This record gives sequence, C-alpha cells and structure tokens, in this order.
Amino acid sequence: MAFEITGKVVDILPVNQVSDKFRKREFIIEKKETGGAAVFIDYIKFQLIQDKCDLINESFLNEEVKIWFNLKGIILPTSMHGKLRKLHLPPVIRTPLLSAL
Repeated sequence: MAFEITGKVVDILPVNQVSDKFRKREFIIEKKETGGAAVFIDYIKFQLIQDKCDLINESFLNEEVKIWFNLKGIILPTSMHGKLRKLHLPPVIRTPLLSAL
C-alpha cells in the first residue's frame, strides 16, 4: 500500500556505507498540521537504501517535498515490527507547491 506525505526537509544525514554491498541515507521532514488555532509539528525520518540514496542531497534542505512511500509490518507472538520503505521521490518535488495542496 502506498502513502503520500508533504513536508519540509529539515535534515539530511550523510550516506552511511554499512557494508561493501549495503548503504543507506536518512533524512527528516517537518510536517505541520493545524487544528483550530493550534499548530501541530511532527518530525518524520525516512531512510533511502542502495541506489535510492542519490535521490536526495543537501540542496533539498528547507525545501517542500512530496514523498510517496510504503509501510510494511508483521506481528510476532511477542512483539510487533514495522518498516517504512521509501517508494518514490520524484524530481518535480523541487518546484514550489501550490498553496491549495
């Protein structure tokens, strides 16, 4: 199942070369929502792996982005495990979003 979120990139970590065959890069977006007079801010961390690490770099800092991603999870007898998997970060995200979105 694919989901979509829009937010501002507030941090981009360097690519982490975990092993000879595996690398990952994490980035954090700020998601603001309003409820009446209150503003609620959440910070959400995403992880890109392998060749997807090149989809984002420091030039995206403070930019509004739209991200499509997948969630996966399993329930074990003693615990529940979930994973957020990056699906798509299109090149058009760098253009300013319309205020109606």
